[in-house]
Amino acid sequence: MTWNNRDFETCSVKTSHAEISVMDNHGSGTPVVLLHGNSLGKEVFRSQFGAFEDNRRIVALDLPGHGSSSDAENPRRTYCLEGYADCVAETLGKLDIGESVVVGWSLGGHIGYELLERKPGLKGLMTISSPPIERRADGTMAGFQLFPRLVLLSLAELSDAEIDELAALIGDYDTNETMLQEPDWHRLIARTDCLARQYLFEALAAQPPRRQRELAENSSIPLAIINGGDDRFVDTDYVADLSYRNIWSGKPIIMNGLGHAPHINGPDDFNAILRSFVNDVAPQ
Repeated sequence: MTWNNRDFETCSVKTSHAEISVMDNHGSGTPVVLLHGNSLGKEVFRSQFGAFEDNRRIVALDLPGHGSSSDAENPRRTYCLEGYADCVAETLGKLDIGESVVVGWSLGGHIGYELLERKPGLKGLMTISSPPIERRADGTMAGFQLFPRLVLLSLAELSDAEIDELAALIGDYDTNETMLQEPDWHRLIARTDCLARQYLFEALAAQPPRRQRELAENSSIPLAIINGGDDRFVDTDYVADLSYRNIWSGKPIIMNGLGHAPHINGPDDFNAILRSFVNDVAPQ
């Protein structure tokens, strides 16, 4: 399979959580591991597959219940941030990947925070549109704006119209014509195990209120935190106000004029930041 003039092999890795579909270009150096968002798949990083001209190894995977991976064998165990992170760490171990740089978008970034405690050899973590959340006393999440349609990400069952609406929201697309481009947003959302969204949000309500915030603020591993300036979901002021122990570039990075998917809709500028971060924390 060729993406952006790079050849990738697709394989299936058996884990205790699910059969995980992995794309790997078998390049050199410390691998860059790409983790997609809720209800999507590894294809959302198509613009990053050719981001490195030095044949850097790129590994992208489908989370359990997503894309070409199988549904979770034990949904309650797997469809939570800790379960996903455990599955990613297990998958990388079976691929004999020790050191790595993890790049996670939305749900993938929240999984990345959990990997700070679970992935030995993690050289750096870049999160995209993934605020280090804190649950307030009223049950709402500090880090997210109060955007009513965010509820779509928690629903087990979605109609065709709701799938298209969700795709437009998270992909920052305005027309159905745009959504016909690769990846096939409707197909990916429709394929997702209906329990994955429901159980994830139920598990978030049971997490220690400050867990993700504390993981991000106390990390000794370099963090690059990227947000679109026009993201309808993320509270960028909250993200900027946290006290990070090891934040790359000195502060979270805002990509002005972009929304929840800056790596998709501003790939050239995003890839320049990605290359700089990866080459800084894990030189070839």
